[in-house]
Amino acid sequence: MAIRKIVIYSTKTGRAVSLETPVSTWAELRSMSEMSSLLNESMTATIVETKTQLVDGDSILPTGDFKLVLTPTKTKAGTEVIDVAAVVLRLKEEFNEAFNRVMEEIEEGEHSTEIESSGNSSVSSDQLQALKNFSANL
Repeated sequence: MAIRKIVIYSTKTGRAVSLETPVSTWAELRSMSEMSSLLNESMTATIVETKTQLVDGDSILPTGDFKLVLTPTKTKAGTEVIDVAAVVLRLKEEFNEAFNRVMEEIEEGEHSTEIESSGNSSVSSDQLQALKNFSANL
């Protein structure tokens, strides 16, 4: 098995752990000692990149690096909690869509990141590439 980097974030504890491991199933990952401080039985695990929830121990993990968000499934009162992972993913998608619209407008000359003293607007190719690189890393 190939070793890959898994970043795990718990919304309950506010802690993140980065692991490099060859494990291939959810059961193997959740049994690792590093998981004990982040995970309990009432947590939902969601793979950020695919929005897939890991439900049973036989669930296969992605083969490459990935991020995992752990959220409580129920509050102490027993009512359901907002799926924080889903909200974060939706916000990320909305941001990416808005960012891509602005990038298209910049490329078409409708917006600028720099205003010259003469009032003309321009975006250098380096600035445009930096914005594209930034977007790709979101």
